[in-house]
Amino acid sequence: MQKTREEIPEEFKWDLSKLFVSDEAWQKDFDSLKSCVDRINELQGKLDHSAENLAEVIKRRDELSRVKDRVRTYASCNSDQDTGNAKYLAMVDKIDTESAKLLAAVSWIEPEVFAMGEEKTAQFCKAPVMAPYLRYIEVLLRDKPHTLSKSEEALIAGAEDALSTASNVYKVLANADLKFPVVKNDKGEDQEITQSNYVTLLMSKNRDLRREVFTSYFKVHEGMRNTLAMCLSGNVKMQVYKAHIRHFKSALCASLHNDNVGQEVYDSLIEAVHESLPAFFEYVTLRRKCLGLEYLDMYDNYVPIVPNFHLEVPYSQGREWVLEALRPLGDEYCAVVKRAFTERWIDVYENKGKQSGAYSGGCYDSPPFILSNYTGTLDSVFTLAHEMGHSMHTHLSKSHQTHLYSEYRIFVAEVASTVNEALLFHYLVNKFAKFIVHQLTPAVPWQSNHVRVS
Repeated sequence: MQKTREEIPEEFKWDLSKLFVSDEAWQKDFDSLKSCVDRINELQGKLDHSAENLAEVIKRRDELSRVKDRVRTYASCNSDQDTGNAKYLAMVDKIDTESAKLLAAVSWIEPEVFAMGEEKTAQFCKAPVMAPYLRYIEVLLRDKPHTLSKSEEALIAGAEDALSTASNVYKVLANADLKFPVVKNDKGEDQEITQSNYVTLLMSKNRDLRREVFTSYFKVHEGMRNTLAMCLSGNVKMQVYKAHIRHFKSALCASLHNDNVGQEVYDSLIEAVHESLPAFFEYVTLRRKCLGLEYLDMYDNYVPIVPNFHLEVPYSQGREWVLEALRPLGDEYCAVVKRAFTERWIDVYENKGKQSGAYSGGCYDSPPFILSNYTGTLDSVFTLAHEMGHSMHTHLSKSHQTHLYSEYRIFVAEVASTVNEALLFHYLVNKFAKFIVHQLTPAVPWQSNHVRVS
């Protein structure tokens, strides 16, 4: 059965005290948000008076964003580690509701900047005080065709929390409310299906078990199909609505706007995938033949096609592999990776109610935390390397940029993570090349203290 949060050893939990030592400390920062807004609003109607006022409002808004990020990160991380914890779920709702009010309160800034006119804005940008904010203004001006009046912007900002309802409902439903049945695993033991071990169970050589797990998992979802459909519908409608009121051609164009990526780039990526489908179909055919199946079902996509092969990678070994694989990136890089492992940046194991999947998160004033649901599979090791790439990207960006410019766009976000996966793959192939050759000839059992292959 799934462990509770209390049953997970502290060494395998992220240390959120690096952000706030207590919930009371969190509350103090939360309470300070209103004064941050008041300081910003002192400048309303005065931005066109001087370059100093323009620079100051950008600075103060950045300070508000930084505090809000700290508060939101602490609440969301605490909630994600146990989505059934009503206290932290309430804290997330509290900050999200407050954030909508804050956005509404300062939504006058963009319309007021645009009302200054390009000539005055360009003149102000020549002042030394504006030097740190030139890129900010450049990006801001791209939003002019999609920015509404002050009153309209306030209405949209105030509705932001309500517009997120569909995605919030899905998150709680998927991670806290859905309950899956118990099956007999390969060891003959009762094992509850969870969001995190679902794929691991589908790696079983026992096709009957795979079929049972797959069917049981989706039967639970089928029981909630109307609710899930409404969550999806609500999210799509929200995206379409926001794109419409901001004068985008489509929700897709609106989604690509912040990354300054043209739709032709998106379309070309899809086209490239379609062009490569024949190679994928060849792989599917090969998989079916290797498994000796008449047809390939969805629950046959995760089981290894190499016979007599079983791999268990304890977290300590996976951590060592990731660190060794990243050596080509240099001592400085690897020293920070070591800190991630030893200073508890990572929430390692699954527990009851924990957010499924994995992500790299945090904020400017915290370590780039990693949420993981490590299950001892090779896939778990690659996920660890992947998320470490994100966290290192975040760490290096924070180390060399101010808060205002520290976030990076999604269009480049997967570069660091994918490079880490490639390095891990290269490392493991070289490390076990001799063993792989043996596996391709007569099957030879192999064992180490950490990894078991049979």
